[in-house]
Amino acid sequence: MKARQPDSWHETHRVSYANIWRTRASRVTTDGVDAKLAIYPATIVQARYNGAYEGVPWLCFPLHPRWLLEPDWREWDGDEIACEAFWRRTREQQERFSLIGRGDSPTAAYDDLIDQACARVGVDRAALTEEPA
Repeated sequence: MKARQPDSWHETHRVSYANIWRTRASRVTTDGVDAKLAIYPATIVQARYNGAYEGVPWLCFPLHPRWLLEPDWREWDGDEIACEAFWRRTREQQERFSLIGRGDSPTAAYDDLIDQACARVGVDRAALTEEPA
C-alpha cells in the first residue's frame, strides 16, 4: 500500500499574529482525481514601486490583509525609503521574513509562497499533488 502524505501542515509564523496552514484538497474532475495545495491566510498585492525593491511586480504575504498594517509589515507599502528598508531587512533576516511569495503574476507569487512553505518544512510539493491514496 502506498504511504499516504499528510493533508495539512501547521507552522507558526514568527512575525504575524496568525498561523500558516498548508492544506491539500482532493478534487474530482472529468479528468480524474488530483490534489491542489493551498495556503491560508494569503494576501496577494502589487509591489509598491513596480518591483524596484522586490524584484517582481506581485507579492503574496502569508497574512490576513489587516496584518499588513502592523508595524512589522507596514513599510513594504511605504515611501521609497521605508520600502527599501523593509526589503533590505527582509533579505538580511531571511528566517523571519522569508515567507513572502514573489512572481510576475498573482498566480506565480502564490505558487512561490507555496514552494517556500513546502521547502521550509521539507515537504516535496510534487508528491503532494499526485493522486491521493
